[in-house]
Amino acid sequence: MSTNVDITFVNQSNDEDDSSVLVFMKPTESNFAAQSTAWQVIKNIGYNCWHKFTYTLDTSVVALWDNGNSGTFPIPTTNGKNYALKQSKGGFTLEEAGNGNAPNEFDVINKIATAHGISVVAYKDGNPILTKNTVAKGEKAEFVFHPKLYFGLNSEYEVGDTVSSAVMSEDFKEISLEGLKSITVAMTGNPANGYNFTVTDQVPA
Repeated sequence: MSTNVDITFVNQSNDEDDSSVLVFMKPTESNFAAQSTAWQVIKNIGYNCWHKFTYTLDTSVVALWDNGNSGTFPIPTTNGKNYALKQSKGGFTLEEAGNGNAPNEFDVINKIATAHGISVVAYKDGNPILTKNTVAKGEKAEFVFHPKLYFGLNSEYEVGDTVSSAVMSEDFKEISLEGLKSITVAMTGNPANGYNFTVTDQVPA
C-alpha cells in the first residue's frame, strides 16, 4: 500500500434490528502473531445512512502491564523494525530496538519481568486493530498488516475486544484495500434472505 484508504460504509439493507457491523483484520498464522481486534464497530446506521473511517498507513503501538492498569503512551512504528519494552533508569520504557527480520512486519519484544506478562496493542486511525496478550519476558508480538478487512454483522463486540476464532470462522466478507485510495462498502439484504456486503465504488491510488 502507498497511501491511506478512505472507507465509506453505507446501509442499503432492510435491517430493522439496529445491528452492529464488525470490521476487523485477520492475523497471520504464527505463535507470536497478534490477535484480531474489533477495529470498527459501526452502530446506529439506518437505511441510506453512512459511516466513514480510514485505514491509515501510520501505525502506533502501546505496551500494557499490571493487568492493563499501567502502560506506555503510543509510539509510531515502521515495518522492518523491532521495538522493546525494557527497564530504564526511570522505570519501563518502550523504544525502537534495531532492525527486524521481515520487511512487512514489526515486532515488539518484552524485556521486563512482570506478573502475567505484558499486552501489546497496535492502533490505526485511533482504534486498536491487533492485540497480543500475555507476552512473557523474552517473547515477542508480531504485527503483520495485510491490506484486507472483514465485514459482518455481530453485536457482541465493542471496539478493542479480541475477536474469537469462532467468530472469524463465520461468513464475513473479505474486502481488499490493495492499490486503492478510497472504497465504498454497502450492506444490502433483509432478515429473510440474509445480508451481503459489496463494493459499490472504489478509487485507485
